[in-house]
Amino acid sequence: MKSGADAFPLLQRELMFLIKTYRCKWAYELNTFLSVSQKAGNRIFLEGFSPEIRGSVIQDYHQK
Repeated sequence: MKSGADAFPLLQRELMFLIKTYRCKWAYELNTFLSVSQKAGNRIFLEGFSPEIRGSVIQDYHQK
């Protein structure tokens, strides 16, 4: 079974296919959300990042 990190590029490739072939709006929105959340995740777990802000960011994503 693939881990989440391994599955992400596969999912992104499928979303890009839907976007380019069918101009699928929901695929575009999901791809954008996943890209932004991945970048945020990379930043909030850096050493020295405020635990309070990290918790706030995670809570915000749980509400989306």
